[in-house]
Amino acid sequence: AAQGELREAIQQFKTALMVDVRDANWAGKVDCLNHLGVAQTKQGDHSALQTFQLAANIMRDRGDRAGEAALLMQLAQANCVLNQLPQSLENLQQCLELRKSLNDKRGQADALMKISYLQTSLRSFSRAKDVLREATELRAELGDDMGLAECNNARALLLVQEGKVNEGISAQTESLKRLRDLNDTSGLGEVLNNISVCYSYAGDYPNAIKNAEESVKLFNHNLEKKKETKAMLNLGHNYVELNKQDTAAQIFEKAIVLCRGQADVRDEAACYGNLGTIDLNNGDAERATISYNLALNLLREHGEKRGEAQVLHNMGVLHLAKSETAQAVRLFEEALQLFRASRDGRGATNCLLCLKEAHTRLGDAFKASQMIHLLQEYYPEEEVWFLVRQLESDLEQARASGDRKSEAEAHVAVGDAVAELDVSAANQHYQKALKLRESLGGQDARGEAECYGKLAGLMAVQGELGGALETYKKGSAVLGDVWREGSEETVLTGSDLMYGLGCAYLETNHYEEAVKVLSRCLQLRRECGDEAGEYETSNKLAIAYMRAGDVYKATEALKTGVGGEFVSEVEHPGQVTGTGSLVCTLMNVQRHEDALRSIALHESNLALHKARGNERGEGQCYWALGVAYASIDQLQQAADSFSICYQLRLVSGDSANLAPSLRRKGLAMFNCGNIRSATEDLEGYVNLMNQHEHQQLPRTPDNTIAHHVEALCALGKSYHRVGDVNSAADTLKTALNMAHSHVDRVSEARCLMAFATLYQDLWITKRSLDHYQKALEVYFELGDKDGETRCIMEMGRLQFIRGDTPTAIKSLEEALNLAHKSAQGSTQADCLMAVGEVHYTQGDYKQTQAHYQKACQVCKEQLDPFGEATGLCGLSKASLGLGLPHQAIDQVSEALKIRKSLGDRKAEAECLRLLADLNAAVGRLGEARQHCEAGRQLSSENSEILDRAKAEVIMGRILAKSGDVDGAIAQLQAARDLHAQTTMMGGVKIFLDPHELGECLYELAAVYMTAGERSRAIGCVQQVEKIFFASEDAGGLAKARCKLAVLLSSTGSDGKPTKEEMEESTAKLRESMEARKKHGNRAGVAECVLSQGVIFVLQGQNQNGSDKLKQARDIYNELDDQRGYAQALMELGHATSTTQQGEVYFQEAIKVYHEINDQVEEGRALQHLGQLQTNFNNRATVNKTWYDCLAIKREIGDTFGVKKCLGALISLADQSGDSVSVMALSKELYELAKQGEDADNASHALHHIGKVQAQQGNPTGAIDSLNRVIQLCATAPKSTKALARTAASYDLLASIYNEAGRVEEAEAAAQEAAAARARGGLAQPSQSKISGGPAPGAPPAPQDYHQEQQQQVDPNSVRRPSKTSSIKGMLGWGSKNKN
Repeated sequence: AAQGELREAIQQFKTALMVDVRDANWAGKVDCLNHLGVAQTKQGDHSALQTFQLAANIMRDRGDRAGEAALLMQLAQANCVLNQLPQSLENLQQCLELRKSLNDKRGQADALMKISYLQTSLRSFSRAKDVLREATELRAELGDDMGLAECNNARALLLVQEGKVNEGISAQTESLKRLRDLNDTSGLGEVLNNISVCYSYAGDYPNAIKNAEESVKLFNHNLEKKKETKAMLNLGHNYVELNKQDTAAQIFEKAIVLCRGQADVRDEAACYGNLGTIDLNNGDAERATISYNLALNLLREHGEKRGEAQVLHNMGVLHLAKSETAQAVRLFEEALQLFRASRDGRGATNCLLCLKEAHTRLGDAFKASQMIHLLQEYYPEEEVWFLVRQLESDLEQARASGDRKSEAEAHVAVGDAVAELDVSAANQHYQKALKLRESLGGQDARGEAECYGKLAGLMAVQGELGGALETYKKGSAVLGDVWREGSEETVLTGSDLMYGLGCAYLETNHYEEAVKVLSRCLQLRRECGDEAGEYETSNKLAIAYMRAGDVYKATEALKTGVGGEFVSEVEHPGQVTGTGSLVCTLMNVQRHEDALRSIALHESNLALHKARGNERGEGQCYWALGVAYASIDQLQQAADSFSICYQLRLVSGDSANLAPSLRRKGLAMFNCGNIRSATEDLEGYVNLMNQHEHQQLPRTPDNTIAHHVEALCALGKSYHRVGDVNSAADTLKTALNMAHSHVDRVSEARCLMAFATLYQDLWITKRSLDHYQKALEVYFELGDKDGETRCIMEMGRLQFIRGDTPTAIKSLEEALNLAHKSAQGSTQADCLMAVGEVHYTQGDYKQTQAHYQKACQVCKEQLDPFGEATGLCGLSKASLGLGLPHQAIDQVSEALKIRKSLGDRKAEAECLRLLADLNAAVGRLGEARQHCEAGRQLSSENSEILDRAKAEVIMGRILAKSGDVDGAIAQLQAARDLHAQTTMMGGVKIFLDPHELGECLYELAAVYMTAGERSRAIGCVQQVEKIFFASEDAGGLAKARCKLAVLLSSTGSDGKPTKEEMEESTAKLRESMEARKKHGNRAGVAECVLSQGVIFVLQGQNQNGSDKLKQARDIYNELDDQRGYAQALMELGHATSTTQQGEVYFQEAIKVYHEINDQVEEGRALQHLGQLQTNFNNRATVNKTWYDCLAIKREIGDTFGVKKCLGALISLADQSGDSVSVMALSKELYELAKQGEDADNASHALHHIGKVQAQQGNPTGAIDSLNRVIQLCATAPKSTKALARTAASYDLLASIYNEAGRVEEAEAAAQEAAAARARGGLAQPSQSKISGGPAPGAPPAPQDYHQEQQQQVDPNSVRRPSKTSSIKGMLGWGSKNKN
């Protein structure tokens, strides 16, 4: 142990302990436990506490009270080393009581001295003075001159701790005289070293060095190597501070030699650490690393975990000071792990604080906030309550003395101690202190001002910013100009008031006032040498400058704050982020920290108020909790808190605060997406305020005109979301008139923004632009950079919609630059996302991805979970475009988690709809339905009419993908009816959301085309064209015209294109191409080229069509648009379907769809490939293709597709004479058809079953099956297909009857067959035998036509791709089965 080999020493002590126990050597056992405890304490092992407690128990059991007291002293020392100060104090009190019972006055004095030191560490200075006075009296009684010198030394250190450095040095000088008289050179050396520390604390390094050198000489003369080492460390430190690095290095090197002679590992490591610091200061990083590593190796070798942690921490501090922030983070994290492992709460706390600063400097608010959460684990609540009890005892003494000034000081001390635990109690103490100081008749103006400042601080914590601002002003008025020539204490009080006032101005968006007040505060704190105060003021001032738009001054302020010397407008990677990002990070971290502190404080206070039955106090706690939760976007918790607050205020009769709580409740409900509740609450608030105005009641700071306008704007938005546009407009007009009448420009801008948003949502783009322009002018006048940025950004979005791409890009770039310069992290992310939207519309998915990724990063770093979730949803669109659908699903799933945690029900429903769409895209139709249904249900609960309609559209899309055309049509028609609801606004009938109505009509047109209803599809898209023309949506109009061009050129079951339609098609496509080129929309251009190719193919110009399709394919390839690329390949396959090249294109398309996990489209491509291979009679591959298609259709749950594949495979097996496969496949098809009540496919399957039964010699079964076919076909008496199948079944029956000798029945069956053909206008076939291959007149397989397009159908062939199915694929609609 003496050599510092603690691990080996502990093992030896434990072995010795076992021997003592075996030999019943109890005295040896206690001695062994004592040594073991000391070694464990040095190693930072908490087992030391159990060891000393065991030894003390043994001494107590033996009746050795003196020994017990000595061990309690050791236990106290261990608790102190392990940073468990209250327990240490308790042990010392126990020791003191024992020594009193033994009348051991010397021992009592020793215990009292230790207690005094601990009270000083706990900053209980009054108690420390009392205890020290008692110890001094005992030592004076004993004539202990050496002890009295120690007491005097302790008094001096206490004065230094109180900030009275000069008085402390004077006290130390008195000790020097006493020790010189006693000729105590050892004591002289200690006091001289202490005086050196005092001078160093005061920044007087020359005097510090002078005293340290004298101390070293004395210790050297006395051969006190241990003390000499300590003094040399102090001496070297002072030379470092004087920047005499070489001299300091020589001193540390000499100290190392001394340490080695004593096996003093800790001090030797400290010397190496200091040498490393010197090397760093000299710019020799390599040598510094060697020195630090030597220190670490020493500590690690001897198991000194806490020492190792401390060295790592110190290294981190130095790197941080040099702005080598990334390296500092690594070191702090390593140190933190060691501190946590050794349960060193104080060390861990210091590391976490440094990590918070480092992450803030790097611009990562997210990681900084994580440090704040971890810091809560180490909050020393037990120590604080212990201190509170001590201070309350001091308060009683002051009250008993009748000294009002002392009593006031005691109240302030208790209030300061309890402020983090009980706001109400702290408030009471500050109020009492204020009254006492006011009763002094102006004799303690500084004290009065101090109380006002502390009361204002509590108001700010509780979210009462208006009250806080006024109270800070009162404090400043009381203090007046006294602080200008007053004492340092008065100056500091004045600076504290100014700091609080500046922060209040900053929080209430009065940036110019904040700059003025905080600048003066910074000047005062610099004059007082208050480094900590200067640091925090610099940070706040930087925020104020940045919000006021002065980037240069913000940068200069940050240099003395968190930014360090290298901070600038541009980022220095690994050192410090740019000014804008740093200020934004500071704001978010402080907001998060304040909110968490407020939440912890008020949650603990709730129990106190409940226990006291104080409903008003409880209501105030819930109000503060609501404010805190809202500030960190915990929406549901905020809504719950405000709801309870409102109920408590209602029950307790707190009418003065009822309206504000109802307003905040309504706003919180709105933010949660609970529109019904939000509307009710906000209407209630407006009615309540109308009553107040009628009664001429005064407004409170929490219920101003601005608050009233904010509520009206939210109410207007609520009306819009439930579909009541008229009420929305009327409410916003009321708000705007109120803002005008009270000349509230901030509220006026808020109303103009609300109107602009309303018009934007209604796609009345010109009016929206006008209102954004008006709001922009007001924000510019107010100097509100955030408002300016948002206006410009939204104007850019609208300009892009209207087709003015150059102006739009200019606006978005301007908004992005403004957001960056004025440190608007969330707004900057919104701008990035707006630019990403433009790139997405233009088909540049790589740029879309880059912008959304950057936006997500900014939001995460700036603690903006709303923005992060929005960014993830946008990022998913880019991922899908790049062929990464599963990645897109993961991104939306993460966004859903975030939104659920926030309680944002509207945004949660949006995520569910996105997940439904994405799952449908990869063929997970079951999961898609579940997500869509959940989103629809949530929107219904939220009373969100338009959102519910969006879910209905997605459900229709899912049904279409599953092949249920009838169901899709019904679903989409219902969705169309919801979207087509109109309202009157300004005497004009408008749609609630014309854009979503257009999207719904697109989907409906798609399924109409699938059903062969060309004219209805054209009608839908023509409506879309009119809607987008009216809403001035340039991009939407171009898209509609492109789709319309293709439809006009297409053929449906209800007709072919006329000459006029073909001419119109050409004109529409030309207009679309021109608009998209002007818009810079390359994806749109590709779509137009693709459409031109399809139209050429439809017109029979296959070569021209192929050339255009190849051109479109190449554009999609350049854009990395995998879906567009595959779509072009599909159309090329259709264009070349008469050649083997068509098979190549389809196979290539299948490969792409497989790579991007789009099973729906992969299945569709396989289906077309199978049809093509059947046409070319490619027996080697056609079966595999259809079986692959069948597997996919089964996996995605496409029942209609499964039946189509089974029908094709049955025909192929029948042609090859594989009766076993025909029977198996037909049975499967029959079961599926029967479940879906599908008479068409059921009759088809039964006909083949009957045919195989006849071939296998089972005439009875065959006759039964064929009769059931005839019965099923009779349900569609006018269907040509059903009549053909009926005739074929009668033909088979006739053959079976003939072979069985049942001639009359055979003739009757033949007559029925002829009659069926006659009814259907079908040709009469020639006779043939059943066994000779497929019978002529066999029934047609089920078709995906809505009506038969030809009179005669080859029953054993698979339909080749038609031109109509090609159009569906090109339009992204897909060819689906129709029952």
